[in-house]
Amino acid sequence: MGVYLCVLVASAGLVMTVRRFRATGEGFGPGPRSVLSVLVAATAGAVAAPAVLLVASWLFTPVYVPRYVLVSIPLAALAVAALMRLSRHHVLLSALVAVLGLVGLPQVLSGPQDRGENLAAAAAHVLSASRPGDCIVYTPTWSRPGLDYYLHRLDPAGTRVLTDAAVAAGGASAVAVADMFPREGSLGTVTETLRSCPRLWVAGYGGPTEWRPTPETGSAALEAIRPDRSVSNRSTFGAFEVELWVTPATT
Repeated sequence: MGVYLCVLVASAGLVMTVRRFRATGEGFGPGPRSVLSVLVAATAGAVAAPAVLLVASWLFTPVYVPRYVLVSIPLAALAVAALMRLSRHHVLLSALVAVLGLVGLPQVLSGPQDRGENLAAAAAHVLSASRPGDCIVYTPTWSRPGLDYYLHRLDPAGTRVLTDAAVAAGGASAVAVADMFPREGSLGTVTETLRSCPRLWVAGYGGPTEWRPTPETGSAALEAIRPDRSVSNRSTFGAFEVELWVTPATT
C-alpha cells in the first residue's frame, strides 16, 4: 500500500506540470516560467510522497518504510536540474550535487549493513528436521510469506508441509501460497492448537519490531504456552530465526 501511495503522489506532480504547460501554452521549452513550474511541481511531488506515508503512519497504521521513498528520487533529480537551469552558478551547484552524491559511497563500498536472510535454507532445514504432526507458527505475522513460499516450493506435493497452527479455518485460500496476512483464529483457539502440538516450530525475524499491521494472535499464544515448552533446536539464517519448541515429554 505504501508503494502505491508513493507512486500516486509522486506521479501527481508530473501530471500537474503537464496540465500547467498545456493551460499556459508554454510548452516544454527552456523558458524561465516553464522551468520554474517544473521546479515547483517536482519538489512538491518529491516531498509529498514521504509526507503522505508519515501522516498515514501517524493517523492509521505504520506504513512508512524508508525504501518506499526511492520513488521520490526521479522527482528530486528533476527539481535539482530545474534549479540548476534557473541559477547562474552552474559550476557551484554541479560541484555540490557531485559531493552530495559521493556522501553515500563509503556505505555502498562497505556492503550491506544487515545480515539479510536465507529463507530457502531455513525451509530446507525445517523440512529435513520435521516429523509428521509438527506445527509451525510465525512471529511476527508478516514473517509467514517468505518461509511459507519456500516450504511449498521445496515440497510441492505437500507431503511434508507443517500445519500452520495460527491460521483460522477458511482464513487462507487453498491455492494461496505465501498469503501476506491470512486470517488467524481467536487467541483461545490458537493457544489450544499450539498446546496440542508436541513439536512446534517458531519462525520469524528476531528482535523487536514496531510494524504490526495485523493482530499478533500467534505471538500472543506463544507467550501463553512458553512456560510449558523448552527450545530443543535454534538455527539462524541471517536475520531469520527458526526454533523448535517441545514439551518435556517429547524427545
